[in-house]
Amino acid sequence: MSIFSFLNKSTVPAPTENQSNNDIPEDLFIEKSNQSELNETPKITNFDTVANSNQKQTHSINDKIIDIEGLYLFLQNNWEENGFNDALANPDDSYRKDNLEFLTIDFELKVDQLLLTYSDKLNEIEFHINTRSKAGLIDLVEELKQHTVKLKTHVDQLNKFKSEIPNGSGALKRILLSYNKGFLRGLNAISVSKFLN
Repeated sequence: MSIFSFLNKSTVPAPTENQSNNDIPEDLFIEKSNQSELNETPKITNFDTVANSNQKQTHSINDKIIDIEGLYLFLQNNWEENGFNDALANPDDSYRKDNLEFLTIDFELKVDQLLLTYSDKLNEIEFHINTRSKAGLIDLVEELKQHTVKLKTHVDQLNKFKSEIPNGSGALKRILLSYNKGFLRGLNAISVSKFLN
């Protein structure tokens, strides 16, 4: 009869004449947690990670960009700070050039990844448009067509980004200039701290 085992638990005696209803033990209804767990504050090491975590989760999964908004977030990274920190870590010009090449390749891979993703989505939507129009779902077909127009606009923008990569212009130029500026600031900071202070 384990189903009714809750009836066998000890019960709280009814209050006597000398006791009031306020003398009921608190732990009867409220589970107390470890007080040290309640007083601990989470340790935050990087404010940007916490502040932008919602945006990053929406547009990327495990650093895999899943839509064009995620690519724009990638473009808005603080590449100047990255360049500055890289200069402090290794102030070699060949290191700077390697990192600029790496950023170019990384950007191109992300654009190619999104083009493939959008191509797959467009094919899938086209299938749904064909099957749903045969079923007579006119409103749904119109919504899918509007979504197709939106995705094709994104594909056009991605193709523009891709065409600008060989010249190092457009969106990629922003990344490269920002990183280079930060790297030069880092070199400047090293020299000033060693010789001018």
